[in-house]
Amino acid sequence: MIQRVVRVVSYGCRFLFYKAIGLSDRAFDTLYRAIGDLGGVYVKLIQFICLRTDIFADDQKIRLLGFYDTVPQDTLDVRAILKRELGDQSLKQFATLVREPFASGTFGQVYRGRLIDGTDVVVKILRPGLKTKLWFDFAVMHVATALFTLLYEQHLIDIKELLRDFKRSTYKELDYQQEAKNGNYFYEKYRGHPYVVIPKTYEHLTSKTVLVQDYIGGISVTDIIRNRNAYDGDLRLMIKQLSYELGIQGFTMNYFYADPHPGNIKLLSDGKFAFIDFGIVADSPKNRNTYYHIIKEMIATAENMDTRRISEEFLKWGAGGLSKTLDVLDSYFHNKKGKLHDLVIEKYASLLETYRQRFRAIEAVEEENFAQIYLDIVRAGELLGVKIPEGMLATMKTVATSKSWTSYLEPEYHCMREVYKEVLATVNQKYMINEDDLKPTSVGMEEAIEQVLEWLGRVAEKDFAWYNEVQSSLGRAYA
Repeated sequence: MIQRVVRVVSYGCRFLFYKAIGLSDRAFDTLYRAIGDLGGVYVKLIQFICLRTDIFADDQKIRLLGFYDTVPQDTLDVRAILKRELGDQSLKQFATLVREPFASGTFGQVYRGRLIDGTDVVVKILRPGLKTKLWFDFAVMHVATALFTLLYEQHLIDIKELLRDFKRSTYKELDYQQEAKNGNYFYEKYRGHPYVVIPKTYEHLTSKTVLVQDYIGGISVTDIIRNRNAYDGDLRLMIKQLSYELGIQGFTMNYFYADPHPGNIKLLSDGKFAFIDFGIVADSPKNRNTYYHIIKEMIATAENMDTRRISEEFLKWGAGGLSKTLDVLDSYFHNKKGKLHDLVIEKYASLLETYRQRFRAIEAVEEENFAQIYLDIVRAGELLGVKIPEGMLATMKTVATSKSWTSYLEPEYHCMREVYKEVLATVNQKYMINEDDLKPTSVGMEEAIEQVLEWLGRVAEKDFAWYNEVQSSLGRAYA
């Protein structure tokens, strides 16, 4: 494993060297060899960024797409593994098992098989020794993160916390029993759906390292990206339907499908599509009323955005601690004239007004770049302690992942605004509970004052004029 760490450092140094001297092709070749050599979690990282048009050239993206479904294969004794993991009786339920894998994922390999009742299945087997490799890989990432944090101050995202979340979600993917539960959750939710197919997972034939589910035919979106002639169906209709399903899940289900990369989407001959991998799912937003209003304002035209409503909802969600603290103070003093919460919201709204031109620019070129709009909204609230809320990173990643490859397939087709209007129109009032609002506020008066004073110290460093305004408001409240 020490050798693996040395290889990571070596690849990193060579990549940076070639970039520094302007040899971009050599830098990319180094990156490509590194991903193929190191595999595992490094493949997962490249999966998120490889389709982003502003990072890689088209020919480079096509090469990187291979990592979605052609990860280097290990030689495994499938029958021996199934016997060890499932026992003799379970093994007897297989009529046939193909010895060679037909697909390789980041952490597992996939084999074809048939049960004794004639059902065609796939058998997914976790690569051996993976946890040890991950331990070393994450150790390297922790060091890199620490160095990055020292060099660059982060306000919008806690990089260390982001790595911890990525680590937690990665280890969840190593538990096939949990993946089986995730898969069957969506299988039940989509049973009888007009255009979404979910493979059934056989939990009695699943262990921590082995998973068995129905075989789904069709072709992956990755295949279509490589060869547009591989599919003669209506791509635009598929994109619209897929976007709608990903959007509605956040309101109507406890979890949403959080890994819609092109290797995980299968297009079937009857016009339907399938999700096939459930290692990564995420909790749906608990603040669904707030989530609803944020989406509603983000999909509005730049001219019609209600900046005050955005400010109210983002302060509640992205700076919940400060929001509740201000409420405690306002409630205690009963001073409407100098109400702190309103003062902060008005400030946030005024800051957002300065971003309208940026929103107009995005709108003018029909990019529908809601991830960028979202980041701009959060950035405008930095002064107020607004950060990307818990649970929203997964939502943003999911949207960005699907948007990247759909835009690559159909660069002139922009349907996200239309889709999300349909989602919001579909959402029933019964889903609009803010679970966070049901939790009692436990902040005491002394603690509230302490937190506000600490926050004011940060405000004073960046906007002294507004710091004086807030102080005056506090003074009126105390008077």
